[in-house]
Amino acid sequence: MKNSSHALCSLSLRVFVAACLLCVTNCGGAGSSGEANQPSGDHAARNSAPASSGNAAQPSPNPERVETPPAHGAQRGSGVLIDYRNEQPDNKPPLIEARFRRRIVQAAYGAKAAPDDYSINSSASGSFTRQGVRETVYLLQRGGPVAADPNGAQDLWLVVFDASDQLVAKFKTADFNFIAATSDTDGDGVHELLLEGSFFNMGTLGSSARLVELKSKQLRAIKTFEGVYENPCEGDPDSHLTAAAINYGAGGGDGQPPTFKVSFYRAPCPARGGKPSFDSFQPAPDPGVKR
Repeated sequence: MKNSSHALCSLSLRVFVAACLLCVTNCGGAGSSGEANQPSGDHAARNSAPASSGNAAQPSPNPERVETPPAHGAQRGSGVLIDYRNEQPDNKPPLIEARFRRRIVQAAYGAKAAPDDYSINSSASGSFTRQGVRETVYLLQRGGPVAADPNGAQDLWLVVFDASDQLVAKFKTADFNFIAATSDTDGDGVHELLLEGSFFNMGTLGSSARLVELKSKQLRAIKTFEGVYENPCEGDPDSHLTAAAINYGAGGGDGQPPTFKVSFYRAPCPARGGKPSFDSFQPAPDPGVKR
């Protein structure tokens, strides 16, 4: 999908996350070797995959699928924000040189913050605070995702740097600890972020998402999408998993609110594990609607 960045989970990676949750440990801690010993260089060398994961449990958006915002005032067409039937995992940590990693962590948590005490869960590139700029936003968390209370009191920050590696803005946030996708859904020339949070309970992994904007250096929630992914296959291999596709429609361009349509699909758990094929998903009713 060319208009959204890479999403969090495929089945195989969700099983890995589930294992982390069961162990009540940090998933792919902040001090992994893939992050700390990269050669120095410019911003591209420090973060060669502009939308890349900060740890193995949280794959990053694919930079090839980060949408280029239209010109200010342009009529915005419809598009796919994210489709959980399609997403593929990327277990590689970001290529962030150690000194720049320290800058990112200390920008959020202060000069005394030790980088190994924090995880950079994910990142994405685009224009987030205003039009016509190239920025990279990082989502950081103290200690990484916590199994005992994944949606509880979390110390999460979104930190934005410009193309010359200067801090642009930072935002305290909560509950949603992964950047699942980016898109300019309202046609104002600025990207929004789709943040995702997951839980694991009794063999079932579930995820919800929230669309936010950072325009004018203000964090604002636009819309929350509940139950976008549910995978009970770890606890019940004979059951079905549910995946949502979120589409948006033009709201009139120039920042007018878009419309959203969430379609749900179900697929049987694969007999030998792994990820179901796209064709195995069939339309399903909204699991949140009582019938």
